[in-house]
Amino acid sequence: MDNKEQHKYDGTNCLINNHMATMKGHIVTEMISNTSSVNQSKNDSTDLNESVRLMSSIERTQAVIEFDLSGTILRANEAFCNAVGYTENEIVGQHHRIFVDSEYAKTDDYRRFWEDLGRGAPQSGEFERKRRDGSSLWLMAAYSPVMDDSGKPYKVVKVGMDITEAKTGLLAAMAESDKVNNMMRQMPINVMLCDKDLVLTYMNETCYNTLSKLEGQLPVKTDDLIGTCIDVFHKDPSHQRKLLADPKKYLPYLSEIVIGGEDVRLQADGVYDADGEFIGCMATWTVITDQKKLERENEEAQQRERESAEDLEKKVNMLLETAETVGSGNLDVAVPFESEDAIGNLAKGIGKMITSMRESKEAEDAQRKDIENKVDMLLKCTVAAGEGDLTVKVPFSGDDPLGLLAQGTEDMLGNMMEAMSSIMTGVDEIDQGAQQISSASQSLSGAASEQAANLEEISASIEEMSSMTQQNADNCTQAASLSAQSLEAASRGETEMGAMNTAVDDIMQSSNEISKIIKVIDEIAFQTNLLALNAAVEAARAGEAGKGFAVVAEEVRNLARRSAEAAKNTSSMIEESTKRAENGAAIAKRVGEVLGEIVDGTKQVNSLLDDIANASKEQTDGVTQINRGVSELDTVTQQNAGNSEELAATAEETAAQVATFRDIVNKFTIEDSSSSQQKSQGTQSSKNGIRSAQKPSNDQNAENVIPFQQDAFANF
Repeated sequence: MDNKEQHKYDGTNCLINNHMATMKGHIVTEMISNTSSVNQSKNDSTDLNESVRLMSSIERTQAVIEFDLSGTILRANEAFCNAVGYTENEIVGQHHRIFVDSEYAKTDDYRRFWEDLGRGAPQSGEFERKRRDGSSLWLMAAYSPVMDDSGKPYKVVKVGMDITEAKTGLLAAMAESDKVNNMMRQMPINVMLCDKDLVLTYMNETCYNTLSKLEGQLPVKTDDLIGTCIDVFHKDPSHQRKLLADPKKYLPYLSEIVIGGEDVRLQADGVYDADGEFIGCMATWTVITDQKKLERENEEAQQRERESAEDLEKKVNMLLETAETVGSGNLDVAVPFESEDAIGNLAKGIGKMITSMRESKEAEDAQRKDIENKVDMLLKCTVAAGEGDLTVKVPFSGDDPLGLLAQGTEDMLGNMMEAMSSIMTGVDEIDQGAQQISSASQSLSGAASEQAANLEEISASIEEMSSMTQQNADNCTQAASLSAQSLEAASRGETEMGAMNTAVDDIMQSSNEISKIIKVIDEIAFQTNLLALNAAVEAARAGEAGKGFAVVAEEVRNLARRSAEAAKNTSSMIEESTKRAENGAAIAKRVGEVLGEIVDGTKQVNSLLDDIANASKEQTDGVTQINRGVSELDTVTQQNAGNSEELAATAEETAAQVATFRDIVNKFTIEDSSSSQQKSQGTQSSKNGIRSAQKPSNDQNAENVIPFQQDAFANF
C-alpha cells in the first residue's frame, strides 16, 4: 500500500498529532502575545509600570534567555538555568549550540535558523535541547527578535516553557500507538473496523491483500472500501444492523458466510471507548474454503475406512476361527476366503502354514516311532552293561543325534572294556610289587639289626681310643715335668729322654691304631649310604606306598654322609698327630746327642710338648664327635628297623586290598580268560626290571644287602 492509503489506516496517530498541534498553538500564541506586549510596553513610556510588572511575571513563570544576533548568550534567568542545569556565569558568552546536539549544530537547518532570526523573523514551536548532563530537554518556546528605534533587530529574546514530561509521555503514547498499528497491520488474520454507522474505517494489510484477490467478485474496489458502508455486502442489511443495535447482547457473533464463492468464517466483536461507550465493531475473518474441502474429504475417507474396517474385522474373525480349530489339533481345515489385499495374503500364508504343519506332523510321527525303537535298543545295551556284560554291541548307527549317541555308547563300552583289562593287569602288578616290598622290608630289618651290632663294637673301640688319647695327654704332662728337671741335672736328662722316646713311639703306635679304626668307620658310613640309596630306589618303585620309607632312607643317607665327614676330619687330625710325634722323636734324638746344649734343647722340648698337648685335646674332641655320630647312627638304625616292619605290614595290607579289588573287577565280562592271562603274563615280564629284595646272610657284606642294577644306580 502507498503512503496515502497507509495514512487512512493510521487514524489514531492523526488524532494524537491534531491534539498536539492545538496545544502548541495555544502556548505559542500566549508567549508571542506576552512578548509583543513587552515590546509594546517598552515603546509606551506612559505605561512603564505595567511593562515592569508584565516582565516580572514572565521572568517568574517562563524560562527566558537573551542572545545577540549570532547566537551568543547575553543573559539567562533562573528558570532557564534550572532547566538546563547550568549557572548564568557558565553560559554567558557561550554560543547557543551548547544546548543542541553536536551533529545538528553542523546542519544547514541550524544555520538558517539563526539567519532568519537575524533578519527579524521570529521562530516558535517545540524544540529539543540538551541539558548539561546530556539528557533531553523539550521546550515549548518562541524566539523573538528585538527591534531598535530604526526597526532593525539587535538581539533575540527566547521565552520558553519546560514540556519534557508531557512530551515524553506523548512520545511514549505515540510509540505504543505505532506498535499497536504495526501489530494490527502485520497480523496474519484479516481485521476490519467500522464505526456505529457500519462505515469501514480500517483494514490491516492481511485483509487488504485477501480482498484484493477477491476484488473481481466484490461490489466495491479494494482501494475504495475505506469509507464504504458494509451494507453493500448484504442483500438484507437489517440483520447486521439488528446485531449492532444491541452489541452487548449479540456481540461477539460468530458465523460462516460465502464471499465471492469462498467460504469465510467471520467473528464480530464490539469496540468501546474508555467510558465503555460503543464506538464501532471489529470483524476478524478467515477464508476456510480449503479447510471445508479437506473436512469433506476427511469425512469421505473416514466412511471408506469404516467400511474397510468392517470387512477386515469379518475376515479376521474367520481367520481366528480357523486358528482356533488348528490350535485344538485339527489340521484338516482350509482358509474360508481369498482376496488380493493384505488380509488375503495373510489368509494364503495361514493356509500354507496349515499345510506345512500337517506335513510336519506326519513326519514327526514317523520320526518319533523310529526314535522310540532306537531308544529301546540303546536301553537294552545299557542295561546289559550295567549288569556287567561289556561285550554287548549297539545294533544301529547313523549321523543323526541318536546314531551319534549309539556310536558314543559303543565307544564308551569299548573304552570301559579296555579300562577293565588295564585294571586287571594293574592289579596283578600291584600285587607283585607289594610282595617285593614286603620281602625287601624284611631284608632291610635284618640288615638294620646287624648294623646296630656293628655300631656297638665301633662305640667300644672309640671309647678305648678316647682312653688312649687321655693317656697321651698324661704323657705330655710327664714329659714337661722331666724337661723341667733336666735343667737341674744333665745326667737325669739323658735317662728321661729315653723315656720320652718310648712315649713318642707309643703315641705313634696309638695313632696308627686310631687311623685303622677311622677307616673302618668311613667304610661303615659308605655302606650305610649305599643302603640308603638302595632303600630310596625301592621306595620310588613302590610309589605312594613307599613315600614314608623314602623319607627315612634320605635321613639315613644324610647321617651316613655326616659320619664320613667326621671320620675324614679325625683322620686328618691323627695324621697331624703322627707327624708331630715323629718330629718329637727327632728332637729327642738330637737332645741325646747334644746334651751340652741342654738348656736350649729343653726349651724347644717344652714348646713341642705344648703342641702335643693341644693335639691330644683336639684328638679328644674329635673322638667325642665320632662317639656322638655313632650314637645318632645307632638311633637311625633302630628307626630303620621299625620302619621296615611298618613297611612290611603296609605291603601285606595292600595285598589284601588288591585281592578285594580283583574280586570286584571280575564281575565284569570283558573277554575270555586265556587272553586276560596272556596279557597279565606280558605285563609281568615287562616288569622284571624290579628286583625282589633278599634277606642277607650273616656272612654277606653290607653292600649286598639289597641287590640293584649298577647302571640304574649310576643314573640315580
